[in-house]
Amino acid sequence: MDVFGNQLVAQSVQLTDEGVQVTTVAGVRFHYPKLAALARLDFSLGNLAYLSDLPFQTLAPDLPADEKEKGLRLHLQLPVLKDRGLSGDVLKVAGHPPFSKGLLIAPDTVLTFDLGGEYREFQAVAGLPESVLDGQLAVQLIVEGDGRVLFQQTLRRKDPPKPLSLDIQGIRQLRLIVEGDFAVNGNRLILGNARVVK
Repeated sequence: MDVFGNQLVAQSVQLTDEGVQVTTVAGVRFHYPKLAALARLDFSLGNLAYLSDLPFQTLAPDLPADEKEKGLRLHLQLPVLKDRGLSGDVLKVAGHPPFSKGLLIAPDTVLTFDLGGEYREFQAVAGLPESVLDGQLAVQLIVEGDGRVLFQQTLRRKDPPKPLSLDIQGIRQLRLIVEGDFAVNGNRLILGNARVVK
């Protein structure tokens, strides 16, 4: 990314006496007279994936089969939102900067990601939305890898954000289960910067 806000997917970057030569994957060449014109180099492409960019299956587990067939579920329109809050705002938990990437998950929802055993670590910051006023409001987060519980904890609005760093080496299927006692919008769970890393 350069200082002008342009984002280039580079095939090569060369530092020369005349500056920096960037060749994109499409073969287009850009010349920057000074190294300071580049704001950031990101080598993570292919090494990490945000969950909000991956396909997943959604299930509301506690409904009778006939209601599931009708498509009825708690928060039936929005069981999960990607990279935004309910009103289109940024994802924010108290005590942490806003997240540009992440998931907002309604209670009684299960998300299943097929990872194919390609990743070694699951990382995220878990918490309830900052806008929730009831400090006692809570949800339970369960993270499973191939049916084995990797993490399970009840999270309350009054609690500080919970950083997660879980070993998922060889895990083929990752499941995120969010459970809540009350069918209210406030007890949705934010998983900020939820990602898997190779």
